[in-house]
Amino acid sequence: MNLNCTGNPDDQNILQHHVMLTLPDGSGADSQDEKTAITVVTDDQTFPLPSSLGWRNGDNAWLSFIDAIRKATSFEIYVNDKQVGHFTPSAGNVHKVLADMPECTTLTAG
Repeated sequence: MNLNCTGNPDDQNILQHHVMLTLPDGSGADSQDEKTAITVVTDDQTFPLPSSLGWRNGDNAWLSFIDAIRKATSFEIYVNDKQVGHFTPSAGNVHKVLADMPECTTLTAG
């Protein structure tokens, strides 16, 4: 799982935050692909990743996902309703890598 957060998202929504996955068969999936539904599940809550930002529901979904993933010590990833991965990072790694991600919560240029 590769979480891409741009430090300067643009108002035209060309440079946007997104998640890219390498699937077990070697193929890839990108949350920006409108034909690919990526969902993260942690603590019995689902977080569908929006294919684009710059609209209220998409922005809210992204911020909810970031808030959840920065604390998650166990999560599953689904692509088009099929589980493709299960991760159990240690609390120390979660804190070190994901706890502070201000660039992931900036949604427009400014």
